[in-house]
Amino acid sequence: MTTIAELRNINSDSHGSANRKKINEAEAELVINSAVMLGNYYLKVNDRHK
Repeated sequence: MTTIAELRNINSDSHGSANRKKINEAEAELVINSAVMLGNYYLKVNDRHK
């Protein structure tokens, strides 16, 4: 099993590499849904302070 941390390795997959780390669909959905949830939370908290 690969971890998200391994995606930002010494070879830096963000710049392209022949040895990319693959993640499964479930983990990809978890990351995307978590990012959306946190973004919504921060926006709602920010609205409270206006």
